[in-house]
Amino acid sequence: MSKEEGICRWVLKDSAGREMRSTQPFESRAAAEDWLGKAWTTLLQEGAVAVVLLDSDDVVYEMSLLAESDD
Repeated sequence: MSKEEGICRWVLKDSAGREMRSTQPFESRAAAEDWLGKAWTTLLQEGAVAVVLLDSDDVVYEMSLLAESDD
């Protein structure tokens, strides 16, 4: 395992898909996901509508912070 594996961070995106900022690094994916579970409403208030989880520089997944509508 390389030294940099397991360093995760979130990239916040606005409604136009532009990167707003990155979060502090987390030691694991679980720690990053736990933090997001606690912080997502604050991130919405800051204008973020989506987040991308990065492990080092690799995209793990992207997800919306907005509730899905029942169209």
